[in-house]
Amino acid sequence: MTGELGMVHLHVNPTDVLADHNVAQPTEVLAELVTEGRVGAATDHVSVMGYQRGGLEAWRASTAPRIVDMLRDERSDGVVLAPV
Repeated sequence: MTGELGMVHLHVNPTDVLADHNVAQPTEVLAELVTEGRVGAATDHVSVMGYQRGGLEAWRASTAPRIVDMLRDERSDGVVLAPV
């Protein structure tokens, strides 16, 4: 799966992420945890870019609540935060 990931970012060197995408989005690690029975299942993955034009107010009023609603709809019990 690592070969399927592309990355372009003005402020982050993509070398490590392109070599192993689990650095930024630990999908393989999460799949292993599911296989081992340590977590029940994985839901959709969400990625949010910084430097959003709407600023913090848009994040609080729109972006974050939409993500929370999606996770609630999927009955997620937890999240993995992987800031890159």
